[in-house]
Order: sequence, then structure tokens, then C-alpha cells
Amino acid sequence: MAIGGNRIYHVNSNCTDLERSAQFYEALGLRRVIRPIPSRAQPGDAFGLAEVAWDAWMLQSDIGLEGLSLDLLMWTTPPPTGTPPGHSLSAAGRGR
Repeated sequence: MAIGGNRIYHVNSNCTDLERSAQFYEALGLRRVIRPIPSRAQPGDAFGLAEVAWDAWMLQSDIGLEGLSLDLLMWTTPPPTGTPPGHSLSAAGRGR
């Protein structure tokens, strides 16, 4: 038997700058409600890693649990790698 659904409740969004990203979503009307940070690194077996840790904010709209919850998460172990879109050396050479 299939489980029916009628809305999205929780969405996870990874970011490389938690504060900047939280400010962006606040400008869209969400507010910070819970900061679920582990006290130490956790086993990372599910990700194929030795251990994982993060800094995060749970954000919600003004209707609380009846609306969308956004889990905004920045990985700290292992740290983020790469370059955000629009910040690459090739983009800098094009005057962006």
C-alpha cells in the first residue's frame, strides 16, 4: 500500500556559509527557530566517512510547524571543498 502525502514538511539545504545563507532565507520570510549542532563529531558510516559534524539552523515560516521547515546545514567535518558558482577563476576572468 502506498503512503499518500499532501505537502512537503522538511527540506535540507547544504551551504558553505551558514550565516550568509540564514540571512538570505530570513529576507524571504523564514525565521531561525532551532540550532541543532552536535556536541562532537558523529560516526559518518552512512556517508562513507569516518566522522561527520555540522553547524545548522532550522528555519520556519510564520505559521510554524504547519508550514515548511528548512534545515540549513553547513558541514564542518569534513570541511566544504570547491568554489561556489560565480566565484571560479574563469568567471573572474570574464568580469563577473
